[in-house]
Amino acid sequence: AQVMLILKNKKKFTTIESSFASNTFDQLEQSFIQNLKYIGVNRNDFIKIIENEKVSWRYNNNFVRYFSWYKYQANSLITYNDTNDFSKLELEHISNSSPTRTQQIIIPKFEINRLIDLYEDLSLNDNFNSPDLIILDKKSMINKFSNIDYDKFCEIKGFTRLKVYSYKESTTCN
Repeated sequence: AQVMLILKNKKKFTTIESSFASNTFDQLEQSFIQNLKYIGVNRNDFIKIIENEKVSWRYNNNFVRYFSWYKYQANSLITYNDTNDFSKLELEHISNSSPTRTQQIIIPKFEINRLIDLYEDLSLNDNFNSPDLIILDKKSMINKFSNIDYDKFCEIKGFTRLKVYSYKESTTCN
């Protein structure tokens, strides 16, 4: 959806996938967290969203990749800041991973803790621009954990894979 909106010359996003952005990692993290808070994702669910997960042959987390691209790449050649601050199971997997497995993401424990602290400390402030449109994948954890404010937003029906919410004041809700 983001690519389509970018191609339609839309320029104002409250968060953007990191491979399309010139923002710093700090800016991307803050934007991501503020948007999660805006749609009502609580602390415990935030932790579930960012936790390391083995999917098939590798560890991967599309949400983490969204705001950090491959900052947390992990294989037998490289880890974030050359750390070993991982669970025993993660360390085993990392040490047995080929250096060519560049698409594997595993966040070190100290970074998970930093992100949780950032989540707790970061609040929505006057600089936060409320979105006119919220687009969520129906199958995503973010959709599952969100609590959209139906006093402000209405759902636009007719999408197979997406949940699309529009700000009530900017559209006619169906």
